[in-house]
Amino acid sequence: MNAQSLYALTAALLGGVAVYFIIQPLTRIGRGAGKTLSDFVGSADDLNRGGPQEAVAVGSEKHRIRLAFQDFGLDVSGREETALWAARIVAIVLIAAAIILSGLPRLSALAALPIGWLMVKGTIDGAWRKRRQAVERELPVFLSRLAGVTQATPNVIDALDDVGNTLDPDGPLKAWVGRFASRLQTNGQLGLQEGLEEAYAISPSLGVTAFEIGRLWETGGSGYASAFSSAADNLSGVLEARAIAISKGEGARGSIRVILLALLGAILLMTTNPYTRDILQKPVIQIGYLAGLAWVALGWTFVNGTIDEAVS
Repeated sequence: MNAQSLYALTAALLGGVAVYFIIQPLTRIGRGAGKTLSDFVGSADDLNRGGPQEAVAVGSEKHRIRLAFQDFGLDVSGREETALWAARIVAIVLIAAAIILSGLPRLSALAALPIGWLMVKGTIDGAWRKRRQAVERELPVFLSRLAGVTQATPNVIDALDDVGNTLDPDGPLKAWVGRFASRLQTNGQLGLQEGLEEAYAISPSLGVTAFEIGRLWETGGSGYASAFSSAADNLSGVLEARAIAISKGEGARGSIRVILLALLGAILLMTTNPYTRDILQKPVIQIGYLAGLAWVALGWTFVNGTIDEAVS
């Protein structure tokens, strides 16, 4: 196999890896969203029972790391920092090796540092984002049902149990609703405070929902049940509009992935072209590639953050 064939083969392999990492967030359906999210919502009890796992707050950095590795079938409980650094090192080494083997200027391999670092960060943030958004997608239906049940059932805990039983058994809200009702019944005001803190850590929308339920539980009465019904209708409308915004945001992310994939393909073609491969060996061009690759990684992170902020 001559050098040109090796370059072409390596470029094809690198392209395949790129397709996997760029498209994978859109197509990861291995376990199904419901089951994964049920594990996510129920994990706080497992973590705080004083069992073998270290207790961590829902939404904390360690919790997000656990969720990200959980998507790959790995349990890193108690070893979050080690797993995070291992993932960073592996990502940086693989990206640097791919850059060198594909025929890109060797100096460009330094771009593997920010790219690998930001790739791991993006994976962790993406795993958390998907769970939050999936929780929010169920909230409008939950609120509508709860508003109807509270009109006939003055006991809030009973109403939560009734509505919880109508939710998808493998969905994210069923486990949370059951735990929230149990906290109210067992610990009273302390349970309400714990439930509010956890709900806001998961999603502001879930936090507002928990707050309204808490007010209904504290106040009671048919008058406040009617007020809760009106508030639930308004909040459902806001959440539905938010769901549309999130959907458009995900569409924007998909478009950016396609653009990045096309850019990567153009770069790989240049490395396999004998007329342009020699140009890539010039120091000025190498520095340009290094800056360009690093800028792409930073730009991708910035755009992701902007989209998240816009739909938050």
